[in-house]
Amino acid sequence: MSRLLFLDIDGTIYAKGGNIPQSAKEAIKEAKDQGAKIFLCSGRSISECNETLLELGFDGMVLAAGAYVSMGEQIFYYNPMKQEDVVSLLQRLDEHQIGYAVETNTGIFGNEKGIEKVDLIMELNRKENPDLPADFLGHYEVVEDASKIEKVNKILFFDAPLSMEQMIALVGSRF
Repeated sequence: MSRLLFLDIDGTIYAKGGNIPQSAKEAIKEAKDQGAKIFLCSGRSISECNETLLELGFDGMVLAAGAYVSMGEQIFYYNPMKQEDVVSLLQRLDEHQIGYAVETNTGIFGNEKGIEKVDLIMELNRKENPDLPADFLGHYEVVEDASKIEKVNKILFFDAPLSMEQMIALVGSRF
């Protein structure tokens, strides 16, 4: 019987500051040498998995909070958000001037407030690790109209000026 190991990225493979400790690399290699199949399992999208991480040689991945599942080069399951849900949610966030970042398999795209938060995350990680790769979070950029982006895995929002109850009412039961 095969053993399957599912490893998260942040705080499991990546130590604080975005380093992959040698001990993590050795543990993954040892498990593979003993016949285990190693899967990357994360809320991150594939675009946020840099080459340094992927070079560890995972047998498969469960990414984007379960919306993307692959083994080897084959994608077994991919379930991005419905485009009408993306448009509706971003319109609501824009109406309340809430910062957001849209995650896809090709990058992170968002309004100015949202991408400022992504920049802040990178800045904080660079303080912990000055040698942090520039592609630690993959490609990200401000876009004029994120509602035109297709195959969205998830949407993050930041610093909403609303209470949790108001946010729940704002985004609706679909989310």
